[in-house]
Amino acid sequence: MTTWCMPISIDTDPCTHEQCLTHSINVTALPVIADVIRFAVRGHCVNGQPWVNVQHFKKDPANATAAAIAAFEPEITKRYTLLGYGGAGRGWGNMAALAAGVDTITYTPLYGSLASVVHNLSIAGGTGGDALPSDTAWCVSFQSSQRGASKRGRIYFASPVEDACDSTGHILAAKLAFHLANEALLIAGCNTAGVPLHIASYKYASSVPIISASIDNVFDRQRRRAR
Repeated sequence: MTTWCMPISIDTDPCTHEQCLTHSINVTALPVIADVIRFAVRGHCVNGQPWVNVQHFKKDPANATAAAIAAFEPEITKRYTLLGYGGAGRGWGNMAALAAGVDTITYTPLYGSLASVVHNLSIAGGTGGDALPSDTAWCVSFQSSQRGASKRGRIYFASPVEDACDSTGHILAAKLAFHLANEALLIAGCNTAGVPLHIASYKYASSVPIISASIDNVFDRQRRRAR
């Protein structure tokens, strides 16, 4: 299948998406993985350039898809809001420029024949100051209890501002700590809600639960992850 792609970060292997709006590429079809739902959070940078974070969660086999999505959405929304989990950890908005935003979230069940569902989010960035270039991002890596490339993943958070880093180019320790706390609370919150975050392997048509997250202390760039 040939498609046109936008800046993307995805926690699966393999990923054939390219960080570009002008190249045609081939992408693999979605696999069948029991009870796993793929979600794509889409937003825009200050200059209008689109971005997307793609991850997965797993529902209880006894629960309906709609019920699982209803339980999951309040948790994932906290990742992107200014205060995150009640201020205990600050979300994407705490480092993202005011004119950037989160627009929609698309849910795609990787089982059965259910169609994708798109929900509006409309979350604005919450930090003043000049935005860094649109391909600049902070990288969050996710770990499972198992080793191997198909058992770990990463995503990139777009639209940080210059004031989020110090004079050496490192992310401010306070902002790093707040965002890392937010990811830990998200993992725990999804587990409590019965919709744990998973790392999905498209190569092996399987998934494993995420147990921890880490963040680089320097800004990265959203880049191509091809075969």
